[in-house]
Amino acid sequence: MVQKGQLTPIRQVAPTRSHLHLGDEVEVYRYPKLGDRIFYQSKYADIQEKRDRTGKAFLLITRETRYWNQNNETICIVRTLGGER
Repeated sequence: MVQKGQLTPIRQVAPTRSHLHLGDEVEVYRYPKLGDRIFYQSKYADIQEKRDRTGKAFLLITRETRYWNQNNETICIVRTLGGER
């Protein structure tokens, strides 16, 4: 069950059995100050079907999460690359 505001897990819409975490990329724009209220929103930025050396298909997924403060100033953007087989 997906709660309001959360991304639907890929496994609910694609028949995958395993997950690979392939890395993170972080862009920092400013540091939060004491007392800031921090908000975030995630989205699937890219989903591609690829094939490995043996010809088996897998999904290459980029998830992007933006964090901002109460003044709508971007704190950072985190991109996570993962694979689903």
